[in-house]
Amino acid sequence: MPVDASIKDDNYRIDASQLIYGGFVKLNVLDQLVYDAFSETSVSSSTDLNIFIDVNSIIHALYSEHFRVNVHGFSDIAAGLINMCAHYRSFFSRLRVKTKFYIVQSLNTCEINRKFISGYNESFYQKSQLKSSIAARNGLEILKVLCPYLPDIFYIETENNWEVSVIIANLIEAINDGHPNMIISKDLYSLQLTGYYKNTTFLYPLKHPGEDVSRLITINEKATYRTEFWNLVCYNRKISTNLVGDLSPINYPLFNAITRCPERGIKALYRAPDARKIILSIAGNSDIRILPEQLMNCPLVNNYSMAAIVSRMKALDIMELLPYYKSTAEAKNIKLINLRDDATVNQINAKYFADNPIDLQKL
Repeated sequence: MPVDASIKDDNYRIDASQLIYGGFVKLNVLDQLVYDAFSETSVSSSTDLNIFIDVNSIIHALYSEHFRVNVHGFSDIAAGLINMCAHYRSFFSRLRVKTKFYIVQSLNTCEINRKFISGYNESFYQKSQLKSSIAARNGLEILKVLCPYLPDIFYIETENNWEVSVIIANLIEAINDGHPNMIISKDLYSLQLTGYYKNTTFLYPLKHPGEDVSRLITINEKATYRTEFWNLVCYNRKISTNLVGDLSPINYPLFNAITRCPERGIKALYRAPDARKIILSIAGNSDIRILPEQLMNCPLVNNYSMAAIVSRMKALDIMELLPYYKSTAEAKNIKLINLRDDATVNQINAKYFADNPIDLQKL
């Protein structure tokens, strides 16, 4: 195991709770976001919502090599995540919408991705091996004990660090209850789920000093979907929306494979304008997913980069990875336990969360 010697400044610290509570979008902001995302849609009158929380994207800085994160007892992280569920449940309860939460944790360093792309997510993989990451792992253990007793709150952890988005995709298909879905994540890899699954939104918590500028990508039936999708991508990639705004979001994984995916440490092969030309030459701006084999007939891609793009696409496209995941025992053995035992919850709360209280009133 690498020695955790990269953290040089003991005085540069933040609390774990700061990281997690940064994922709480302010209620007044959430009010407008939800209205804009769901109004005048086929699910605007829905009374149920599935919410998927991408844990690693929320607590990612726990693995930072640049500063230390104070974790006040191993229940600190668990309490924050449960209170995140309470925060959003309370909000949607006011709208008379029932919520089910799926808290999904993975380091996104699956071996299959690393086979497709050498060095896939390597920087984070190395950080996850440091001693400082033990706090993150220990902080999540209590969720395995607590969540089965909470109403409609499930904790799913992958054994082999499959991409969180792949696990969420599998859950969406397995649940298949016709209700809309919301993904809460700070990782744009998961953004592609909005293109693949009907009535699926993406909440991106984003805070500036003294200001909540979070974004909620609308469901894909709305006319504003494509613009909102690429605006968020371009904000993160620091490129102009004019370069890609006419592309279908369904080909976002291919766009990443051709250009770059900084969330996984993957550098660019081509510039964004070149990626746009390649995608438009094959599918135009239609909502048709380009398959890896379709690149073979594209004169804009040379033989060397074609092989690289195909390999990268297999690691970056949820639909390419999902069949592999579905075939595993891990996927087949997921159990969503819903015991709903208030007495046990109170006992666990008193024993483990005395210093980090759970907001049971909102659950």
